[in-house]
Amino acid sequence: MRRRRTAGFTLIELLVVLAILGLSLTVLMPHLAGSSETVTLRTAAVELRAVLRAARSTAITVNRDLLFAVDDGGRGYALDGQPHDFRSDGFARRELRVEPAARIMFFATGGTSGGRLTIRGRRDERSLEIDGIAGQVAIAR
Repeated sequence: MRRRRTAGFTLIELLVVLAILGLSLTVLMPHLAGSSETVTLRTAAVELRAVLRAARSTAITVNRDLLFAVDDGGRGYALDGQPHDFRSDGFARRELRVEPAARIMFFATGGTSGGRLTIRGRRDERSLEIDGIAGQVAIAR
């Protein structure tokens, strides 16, 4: 009578698979941490773009010029003299900052004084371009 071999894994096969998984995670972890900062930067850039677009819309709606100014630390801003904080997680954890501490005027006609703002993290950055004539805000990188 023949014995049937039961299906399953041996202990050695299981240890080899676990060793390969451990090695793979060791190699991939630095890349996964970098992608976390990329997502945080992208979120912060979208927030800043929304704030700038809202400032332009407000200037047009109330029919007067508004001043947008980034604070010296780069983690907050003032709109027409009223201070505000950025709400993105990267700003809250103090990992991101906006440079330079710029002042951008939004005109009632829809134009701006224009400029470029950069959000910097530990390893990466994103820039926003503010078109002086059209007043449009775009994320450059």
